Amino acid sequence: MGLNETDRKNLVNYKLERAKEIFSEIPILLENEFYGNAASRLYYACYNAASALLINDGHRADTHSGVKSLLNHLYIKDNKIDKSYSKMYTRFLDLRQDADYGIWVNIEKSDVEYLIEPAKQFILSVEKLISKNQQNEQDSQIHNKNPKTTNPLNEEEMPRMLNFNGVIVPNPKHPENLKKGRRL
Repeated sequence: MGLNETDRKNLVNYKLERAKEIFSEIPILLENEFYGNAASRLYYACYNAASALLINDGHRADTHSGVKSLLNHLYIKDNKIDKSYSKMYTRFLDLRQDADYGIWVNIEKSDVEYLIEPAKQFILSVEKLISKNQQNEQDSQIHNKNPKTTNPLNEEEMPRMLNFNGVIVPNPKHPENLKKGRRL
């Protein structure tokens, strides 16, 4: 993606915060009877959350349909995100396109209201998955930096043991293994 680690994390956090900020606009739009705008904002809240997830995991989508496609392929297909969100995300995208580009389309309050809770749950699910993926990434980095965590033997014990094709055996030349009466 071309971002360093810090910039990537900052962009992910920005996209998540943007998703929450956009989502918080929806009740105001509904209250003022801007149903089309509310539908559009509902989609963009979920779009920003989905984009944050993709960016967090090193993926890039240049279009709205690309985000939808990658979301389905990488997360919904593999059950990382509930399958019901696939249809819901498609519904958000269709509703947004109707609201923004539909000439003879009239978005009603009822078209938007029932989607608010699923959108909220989608954003929360994405946020949890990002957090989990970041923790796994952090654990992996710690694991790779500290060889003691990858091997049950600490460095002082390593000379006592040898690895023969994956089988750990005592090193017959190590002083501890040469003690009187000890057979190998």
